[in-house]
Amino acid sequence: MRFGLLVLLSALALIAAPASAQQGTVRIPSVGPGGVAALPAATELSRTCWIADVGAFTNRVHIRCTRDTGPSLGGLHTPDYVPPPEADAGIVYFAVGAASDSALADRVIALASSASQQNKQVQIFYRTNPAENPPGCQTNDCRRLIGLVMIIQ
Repeated sequence: MRFGLLVLLSALALIAAPASAQQGTVRIPSVGPGGVAALPAATELSRTCWIADVGAFTNRVHIRCTRDTGPSLGGLHTPDYVPPPEADAGIVYFAVGAASDSALADRVIALASSASQQNKQVQIFYRTNPAENPPGCQTNDCRRLIGLVMIIQ
């Protein structure tokens, strides 16, 4: 019985030792000045939207999205609540190069047209770097589309 109690107390002492060692200041070398870590920007993002139009040009195919404002937040927030800004909020055009990926361009036209006719939302997957934009895709409001999903429900 004494041996069991001694083992139990020893185990508790071993468990408590790391917990007490964790108190104090922790320094992380990868964190920049002011304790703020700089995270790398996402190379790909996605967005849910309604398709406003589909365009086909000699150098690209694009779709233009409109954002759904969604339901009112009701009593969840104070009246002066302002949601945080979204990444790439000003991007409304998503394009595929006609020469670089003609198969994807064809599928985008078919799926975007179908979603628009059925009044369905789409999930758009796109590259965030404007340097990767296809020809004719402006850097201020357009990004390279890499995937499109029609949301059925």
